[in-house]
Amino acid sequence: MTRKKVEMFEVGAKTEFWNRRARLNVAVFTGDIKDAQVDFNVLILNNNRGTLETTNAATGKTKGFELDFALVPVEGLTLSGAYAYTDIKLSKAFNPFTNAQSSIYPLYSPKNAGSMAVDYVRPAFGATFKAHLDANFADAQMTSTTDPTLSDKSFTVNGRLALADIRLSEGAPALQLSVWSRNLTNESYAFLRNTNAALGTYAIYNEPRTFGVEANVKF
Repeated sequence: MTRKKVEMFEVGAKTEFWNRRARLNVAVFTGDIKDAQVDFNVLILNNNRGTLETTNAATGKTKGFELDFALVPVEGLTLSGAYAYTDIKLSKAFNPFTNAQSSIYPLYSPKNAGSMAVDYVRPAFGATFKAHLDANFADAQMTSTTDPTLSDKSFTVNGRLALADIRLSEGAPALQLSVWSRNLTNESYAFLRNTNAALGTYAIYNEPRTFGVEANVKF
């Protein structure tokens, strides 16, 4: 079996300005996809099993652009972000279970996705105080090469507060104490959703809001 081949053309720019306190990177790309791997499957009713067959039969094109930036407006504060637009079109491919051409869909390729983050670092109490907050979003996307059912759009916020470089005595290892949370706003979305004749539509959802406490020692 051959692997998927991608012939890509990309042009971009990497820039730094404002006395190196700002960075902006941009890239635009387009390419051809050959021998894309496709998984065809069928559930055998009343037999409690399924059959999977993988082929390299699809071709297509991809295009899009990406950008990321970072900005340090004041000492200790960093603002950063990234955005990506991706458009993938794939040909039909022969389905060995239906003996017909089937539409093929790009896996885990949201058209729009991005993130924003804020980081703050400053000395405090003889140690280093660190704060981090990020937000991430993505459009709905296909999670099966042969099923057009979309996942949900996603938006999550994560955060962390830490006190680092704590030294209990001269020459002692550095201690870091942290509290963190994933999915701060407790958003619920299906990151995988499929439909088939035997099971109907089913989904797998993200984790709910989670908190944690950490202690790390650096020798």
